Amino acid sequence: MSSLHPEPLGNLQGPSVGTIVWGGILAILAGLLGLSRLGWLVLEPRVAAVTLLVLAGLGLLVGGFLASLRSRNERL
Repeated sequence: MSSLHPEPLGNLQGPSVGTIVWGGILAILAGLLGLSRLGWLVLEPRVAAVTLLVLAGLGLLVGGFLASLRSRNERL
């Protein structure tokens, strides 16, 4: 294309909040399971599951709120 009409660069927004939150939850869960299997950590599975789900929910709420603030500022 000519310099007057540059090619679009694609999606420059990056990963979504949900992708980051759930990726983090899976990484934490894998780490906790690994530590538990090595005997370095004793976990109550139900408490760990509820805690991770609450943290994921909070992360999605806060991340969505921050993303809406950012998109609002970009429109101005």
